[in-house]
Amino acid sequence: MDDGRTARSAPPNAPEASAAGSQGTSIAFANAEWRAIREQINILLQAIWRFESLVLGGYAAFYAWILSGKLPGEASVSLLVLVALLFSLLVLHRIKIEYSILMTLASYSRLLEDYIYASSSARPPGWEKYLSEDSNDPDRRSMRAVFRRYRNTGMAAGLLVAFNAVALLVLELDYLLELRSRFEAFHGAGPF
Repeated sequence: MDDGRTARSAPPNAPEASAAGSQGTSIAFANAEWRAIREQINILLQAIWRFESLVLGGYAAFYAWILSGKLPGEASVSLLVLVALLFSLLVLHRIKIEYSILMTLASYSRLLEDYIYASSSARPPGWEKYLSEDSNDPDRRSMRAVFRRYRNTGMAAGLLVAFNAVALLVLELDYLLELRSRFEAFHGAGPF
């Protein structure tokens, strides 16, 4: 019995579907959307991995420079580490956005696959319409939801922030202890 679908050539691992009439056009649209989404996922993954590599390499070079002791003039190490901490918070936010977009693309891809494989009879919306729904907006996805899905990335980004925060606290504690020593040397042992 013919269900209105016939096989058609598709790239490896692409859903196969074709049909006559309106449903055939919808399935062809879904196939084209699916291919475009898969390409976007691959591009985004490459960009994320490149960004993560650059961030880690940059931090390694930054701390190697600080530990080398070759800072120009009266550069404040605490100020530099504070900037590094703020930058790590920005990195955390950027990683959250990128992975949230990845989750949205994957969700849309799954919707298209369900339609193509006839698990769902509801026609999928186009990408722009799908994205315009609040529940699909990557900017509205919480950091917790993103890092629950991508635990290792969330842990690595959190460790980067924590490392910078601890480095800043250690530097500031060292500075406060130095101030205490100066105070005691100047005034004698005080109430501290």
